[in-house]
Amino acid sequence: MALFLEVAFIRWVPAYERVLGYFTNFVLIAAFLGLGLGAMLARRRRELMRYQPMLVLGLVVVAVLFQRYVKTYGARGDVFYTDWWRQAKVSLLLVECLAFFFLLVAVVFVPLGQKIGKGLAAVSPPLKAYTLNILGSLVGVVAFTLVSVLELPPWWWFLAALGGLLWLARRERRMWQANALAGALTVAIVWWAGRDYIWSPYSKLTVRPIEAPSGDRGAAGQAAGHSRARANAGIQFSGQ
Repeated sequence: MALFLEVAFIRWVPAYERVLGYFTNFVLIAAFLGLGLGAMLARRRRELMRYQPMLVLGLVVVAVLFQRYVKTYGARGDVFYTDWWRQAKVSLLLVECLAFFFLLVAVVFVPLGQKIGKGLAAVSPPLKAYTLNILGSLVGVVAFTLVSVLELPPWWWFLAALGGLLWLARRERRMWQANALAGALTVAIVWWAGRDYIWSPYSKLTVRPIEAPSGDRGAAGQAAGHSRARANAGIQFSGQ
Protein backbone atom coordinates (compact mmCIF):
# COMPACT_ATOMS: atom_id res chain seq x y z
CA MET A 1 0.00 0.00 0.00
CA ALA A 2 2.82 2.39 0.87
CA LEU A 3 4.62 1.86 -2.45
CA PHE A 4 1.39 2.05 -4.46
CA LEU A 5 0.40 5.32 -2.79
CA GLU A 6 3.91 6.71 -3.10
CA VAL A 7 4.07 6.16 -6.86
CA ALA A 8 0.54 7.53 -7.21
CA PHE A 9 1.59 10.77 -5.51
CA ILE A 10 4.77 10.97 -7.59
CA ARG A 11 2.58 10.96 -10.70
CA TRP A 12 -0.42 12.92 -9.44
CA VAL A 13 0.90 15.75 -7.25
CA PRO A 14 3.25 17.28 -9.90
CA ALA A 15 0.31 17.40 -12.32
CA TYR A 16 -1.27 20.04 -10.06
CA GLU A 17 1.79 21.76 -8.60
CA ARG A 18 3.77 21.75 -11.81
CA VAL A 19 7.08 22.84 -10.32
CA LEU A 20 7.27 19.42 -8.62
CA GLY A 21 7.44 17.90 -12.08
CA TYR A 22 11.06 19.12 -12.15
CA PHE A 23 11.72 17.83 -8.64
CA THR A 24 9.83 14.53 -8.37
CA ASN A 25 12.57 13.14 -6.12
CA PHE A 26 11.31 15.51 -3.43
CA VAL A 27 8.05 13.52 -3.29
CA LEU A 28 10.00 10.23 -3.27
CA ILE A 29 12.40 11.26 -0.49
CA ALA A 30 9.61 12.83 1.58
CA ALA A 31 7.57 9.62 1.36
CA PHE A 32 10.50 7.52 2.61
CA LEU A 33 11.19 10.04 5.37
CA GLY A 34 7.57 9.74 6.53
CA LEU A 35 7.71 5.95 6.41
CA GLY A 36 10.93 5.97 8.42
CA LEU A 37 9.57 8.36 11.04
CA GLY A 38 6.43 6.23 11.32
CA ALA A 39 8.50 3.06 11.77
CA MET A 40 10.27 4.75 14.70
CA LEU A 41 6.84 5.14 16.35
CA ALA A 42 5.98 1.45 15.97
CA ARG A 43 6.25 0.78 19.72
CA ARG A 44 3.64 3.37 20.59
CA ARG A 45 0.22 1.95 21.38
CA ARG A 46 -1.69 4.79 19.75
CA GLU A 47 -2.51 3.78 16.19
CA LEU A 48 -1.92 6.63 13.77
CA MET A 49 -3.54 4.62 10.97
CA ARG A 50 -6.88 6.04 12.03
CA TYR A 51 -5.82 9.38 10.50
CA GLN A 52 -4.38 8.04 7.23
CA PRO A 53 -7.40 8.54 4.90
CA MET A 54 -7.91 12.08 6.22
CA LEU A 55 -4.24 12.92 5.63
CA VAL A 56 -4.50 11.70 2.04
CA LEU A 57 -7.58 13.89 1.60
CA GLY A 58 -5.66 16.87 2.97
CA LEU A 59 -2.79 16.45 0.50
CA VAL A 60 -5.21 16.08 -2.42
CA VAL A 61 -7.10 19.24 -1.44
CA VAL A 62 -3.87 21.23 -1.03
CA ALA A 63 -2.56 20.15 -4.45
CA VAL A 64 -5.79 21.16 -6.21
CA LEU A 65 -5.85 24.51 -4.39
CA PHE A 66 -2.24 25.16 -5.37
CA GLN A 67 -3.09 24.68 -9.03
CA ARG A 68 -5.85 27.26 -8.80
CA TYR A 69 -4.60 29.85 -6.36
CA VAL A 70 -0.81 29.61 -5.93
CA LYS A 71 1.96 30.65 -8.31
CA THR A 72 5.54 29.50 -7.78
CA TYR A 73 8.51 31.72 -8.63
CA GLY A 74 12.04 30.58 -9.22
CA ALA A 75 15.09 32.78 -8.81
CA ARG A 76 15.11 36.16 -10.51
CA GLY A 77 15.30 35.67 -14.26
CA ASP A 78 14.53 31.96 -13.96
CA VAL A 79 12.48 30.82 -16.94
CA PHE A 80 12.40 27.12 -16.12
CA TYR A 81 10.66 26.86 -12.75
CA THR A 82 8.25 29.79 -12.96
CA ASP A 83 4.70 29.71 -14.32
CA TRP A 84 4.94 33.12 -15.98
CA TRP A 85 1.65 32.68 -17.81
CA ARG A 86 -0.42 31.96 -14.70
CA GLN A 87 -2.43 34.42 -12.69
CA ALA A 88 -2.80 33.53 -9.01
CA LYS A 89 -3.73 35.16 -5.74
CA VAL A 90 -0.74 33.79 -3.80
CA SER A 91 2.91 33.68 -4.86
CA LEU A 92 5.59 31.45 -3.33
CA LEU A 93 9.29 31.15 -3.91
CA LEU A 94 10.48 27.85 -5.33
CA VAL A 95 12.26 26.97 -2.08
CA GLU A 96 9.13 27.70 -0.03
CA CYS A 97 6.93 25.55 -2.28
CA LEU A 98 9.33 22.60 -2.25
CA ALA A 99 9.79 22.76 1.53
CA PHE A 100 6.03 22.93 2.10
CA PHE A 101 5.23 19.89 -0.05
CA PHE A 102 8.22 17.98 1.30
CA LEU A 103 6.93 18.32 4.86
CA LEU A 104 3.32 17.67 3.88
CA VAL A 105 4.09 14.47 1.98
CA ALA A 106 6.30 13.23 4.84
CA VAL A 107 3.49 13.74 7.36
CA VAL A 108 1.01 11.88 5.14
CA PHE A 109 3.20 8.74 5.14
CA VAL A 110 3.89 8.58 8.89
CA PRO A 111 0.83 6.40 9.75
CA LEU A 112 1.70 3.89 7.04
CA GLY A 113 5.27 3.82 8.33
CA GLN A 114 4.04 3.02 11.82
CA LYS A 115 1.88 0.21 10.42
CA ILE A 116 4.88 -1.22 8.57
CA GLY A 117 7.02 -0.97 11.69
CA LYS A 118 4.43 -2.84 13.77
CA GLY A 119 4.18 -5.50 11.09
CA LEU A 120 7.94 -5.98 10.95
CA ALA A 121 8.12 -6.29 14.73
CA ALA A 122 5.34 -8.91 14.76
CA VAL A 123 7.13 -11.32 12.39
CA SER A 124 10.06 -13.47 13.47
CA PRO A 125 12.82 -13.96 12.47
CA PRO A 126 13.65 -10.45 11.17
CA LEU A 127 14.87 -11.82 7.83
CA LYS A 128 11.43 -13.26 7.15
CA ALA A 129 9.83 -9.90 8.02
CA TYR A 130 12.23 -8.11 5.68
CA THR A 131 11.47 -10.59 2.88
CA LEU A 132 7.72 -10.06 3.28
CA ASN A 133 8.28 -6.31 3.25
CA ILE A 134 10.20 -6.48 -0.03
CA LEU A 135 7.55 -8.74 -1.60
CA GLY A 136 4.83 -6.33 -0.52
CA SER A 137 6.75 -3.43 -2.04
CA LEU A 138 7.04 -5.29 -5.34
CA VAL A 139 3.31 -6.03 -5.32
CA GLY A 140 2.57 -2.33 -4.83
CA VAL A 141 4.82 -1.30 -7.72
CA VAL A 142 3.43 -3.99 -10.03
CA ALA A 143 -0.14 -2.96 -9.14
CA PHE A 144 0.53 0.65 -10.07
CA THR A 145 2.31 -0.43 -13.24
CA LEU A 146 -0.86 -2.30 -14.18
CA VAL A 147 -3.15 0.72 -13.72
CA SER A 148 -0.67 2.79 -15.76
CA VAL A 149 -0.61 0.28 -18.61
CA LEU A 150 -4.41 0.25 -18.61
CA GLU A 151 -4.32 4.11 -18.67
CA LEU A 152 -6.84 4.28 -15.85
CA PRO A 153 -7.61 7.84 -14.68
CA PRO A 154 -6.38 8.90 -11.23
CA TRP A 155 -9.68 8.44 -9.44
CA TRP A 156 -9.20 4.70 -10.02
CA TRP A 157 -5.77 4.92 -8.37
CA PHE A 158 -7.16 6.63 -5.31
CA LEU A 159 -10.21 4.38 -5.18
CA ALA A 160 -7.89 1.37 -4.95
CA ALA A 161 -5.56 3.07 -2.48
CA LEU A 162 -8.33 4.34 -0.19
CA GLY A 163 -10.00 0.94 -0.24
CA GLY A 164 -6.79 -0.61 1.03
CA LEU A 165 -6.25 2.11 3.63
CA LEU A 166 -9.79 1.74 4.97
CA TRP A 167 -9.21 -1.99 5.31
CA LEU A 168 -5.99 -1.37 7.23
CA ALA A 169 -7.83 1.05 9.54
CA ARG A 170 -10.88 -1.20 9.94
CA ARG A 171 -10.27 -1.78 13.66
CA GLU A 172 -10.64 1.93 14.40
CA ARG A 173 -14.42 1.73 14.64
CA ARG A 174 -14.81 5.18 16.16
CA MET A 175 -13.12 6.75 13.15
CA TRP A 176 -14.46 4.43 10.47
CA GLN A 177 -17.30 6.67 9.32
CA ALA A 178 -15.05 9.74 9.18
CA ASN A 179 -12.43 7.78 7.26
CA ALA A 180 -15.01 6.41 4.83
CA LEU A 181 -16.27 9.95 4.21
CA ALA A 182 -12.69 11.18 3.72
CA GLY A 183 -12.07 8.38 1.23
CA ALA A 184 -15.22 9.17 -0.75
CA LEU A 185 -14.37 12.89 -0.80
CA THR A 186 -10.83 12.14 -1.97
CA VAL A 187 -12.00 10.05 -4.91
CA ALA A 188 -14.65 12.66 -5.81
CA ILE A 189 -12.15 15.54 -5.73
CA VAL A 190 -9.60 13.63 -7.79
CA TRP A 191 -12.30 12.84 -10.37
CA TRP A 192 -13.53 16.43 -10.45
CA ALA A 193 -10.04 17.92 -10.76
CA GLY A 194 -9.04 15.54 -13.58
CA ARG A 195 -12.28 15.31 -15.54
CA ASP A 196 -11.05 17.57 -18.37
CA TYR A 197 -7.74 15.75 -18.89
CA ILE A 198 -6.49 12.59 -20.55
CA TRP A 199 -4.05 10.51 -18.50
CA SER A 200 -1.45 8.64 -20.52
CA PRO A 201 0.82 6.02 -18.88
CA TYR A 202 3.24 8.89 -18.16
CA SER A 203 1.54 12.25 -17.76
CA LYS A 204 -1.57 14.40 -17.71
CA LEU A 205 -2.59 15.72 -21.13
CA THR A 206 -4.80 18.57 -22.21
CA VAL A 207 -6.62 18.41 -25.53
CA ARG A 208 -7.87 21.12 -27.83
CA PRO A 209 -9.00 21.24 -31.49
CA ILE A 210 -6.55 22.34 -34.19
CA GLU A 211 -8.02 25.26 -36.12
CA ALA A 212 -6.33 26.21 -39.40
CA PRO A 213 -7.08 29.60 -40.99
CA SER A 214 -10.01 29.48 -43.40
CA GLY A 215 -8.90 28.52 -46.90
CA ASP A 216 -5.32 27.80 -45.79
CA ARG A 217 -3.89 24.96 -47.88
CA GLY A 218 -0.32 25.44 -46.69
CA ALA A 219 1.70 23.85 -43.93
CA ALA A 220 -0.87 24.58 -41.21
CA GLY A 221 -3.62 22.92 -43.16
CA GLN A 222 -1.44 19.91 -43.94
CA ALA A 223 -0.43 19.56 -40.29
CA ALA A 224 -4.05 19.65 -39.23
CA GLY A 225 -4.90 17.05 -41.85
CA HIS A 226 -2.14 14.74 -40.67
CA SER A 227 -3.31 15.15 -37.07
CA ARG A 228 -6.87 14.27 -38.04
CA ALA A 229 -5.65 11.23 -39.93
CA ARG A 230 -3.70 10.05 -36.89
CA ALA A 231 -6.36 10.64 -34.27
CA ASN A 232 -9.59 10.54 -36.33
CA ALA A 233 -10.25 14.02 -35.00
CA GLY A 234 -7.86 16.96 -35.18
CA ILE A 235 -6.47 17.34 -31.68
CA GLN A 236 -3.32 18.75 -30.21
CA PHE A 237 -1.69 17.27 -27.12
CA SER A 238 0.28 19.29 -24.62
CA GLY A 239 1.71 17.40 -21.65
CA GLN A 240 1.58 18.86 -18.15
